[in-house]
Formats: sequence, C-alpha cells, structure tokens
Amino acid sequence: DYDSEIADRDLGYAEQVNLNAIRTWGSYEFWKEEPEAFFEAFEDFVSTADDHGIRVLIGLFEGIGNQPTRQNLEDENLMTATGVASPSNKVLSDRDRWENTREFTRQCMERYADDDRLLAIEVMNEPGWNSRRVTFSKAMYETMWEMRGSVPLTIGATSMAKNAKYADWNLDLFQ
Repeated sequence: DYDSEIADRDLGYAEQVNLNAIRTWGSYEFWKEEPEAFFEAFEDFVSTADDHGIRVLIGLFEGIGNQPTRQNLEDENLMTATGVASPSNKVLSDRDRWENTREFTRQCMERYADDDRLLAIEVMNEPGWNSRRVTFSKAMYETMWEMRGSVPLTIGATSMAKNAKYADWNLDLFQ
C-alpha cells in the first residue's frame, strides 16, 4: 500500500543527503487491479519527489524476482519478502495476453512522456538474456517509442555486454 507520508519522509531523507534522482518501479500488477489508484499514487510520488528537488526514473516492468503471486505481492515481512518479476511468465509466454501490458504502457506514456519531473522511462529492469523477457521488452519499447515525448527512454541492464543487445533499439540512454 502506498503511503504518501512515508514517501515524503523518505524523499526528505534523500534530499538531506543531496540526492537529485531516484529510480522506482511502476506496478503493472497494482495497475491491473486499480488503474486510477495506481496513477494517483504515482502522481503523488512524482509530485513529492519534485517538491524535494528529485527527478524520477520509472521502470514499467521488472525482469528480476519471483512470480507475482498474491502471496509474493502482499508479503511485507523483511525476512521473507522478495522482489517480484512483472509481468508473470504466463503473460510473457502468450503474446495474446500482451494487450493489457501494452495498455498500461500507453497510459503511462500518455501521462508522462513529456513530464520534466521524470529523468527517464525504463521499459524493463534487467530482462537479461531471457529471450521471452527481451522479446516482450522490445514489443513494449516499440509502443513507448510510438508515443515518445521529451522524456528519454531506456532499458535496465547490468553490463555493457547486455546493453549491446539493445543497441539497435534507438534507446535514448544506456544504463
């Protein structure tokens, strides 16, 4: 659950140590259940970050973590909670299920493609060498590219070798 007061507190700490950018993830899983609540929370986060002089890099999808089961999504225990990959392997494996993820991508781009509070929009964090994730990421990136504005577009990668895999995507930024 998003908590505006905690976001303000933590972004205040970031400001105190002179951070000027933060990377965060959009939650496709949250958006699927409550699209307007997702955008309300994200807008509050971006506005709060801006109030603290911090620009936001948002990742739309996550390539690392466990499957987005209800238990994994709701686990807040510091000893058992894990990162959650999104979308699920079921979605990645079935192109017929990509329209919903494309709609999430479109709605994010409609709202934020020209928002100068954002440092960049990342299609996916670390799809790595996983061919399903790379294929999915490329398809979502093409949707982003069609709607591109002034905010740079990127993909998360752990090395220059992995960045080389995306060299022909017309990325604005390599990470």
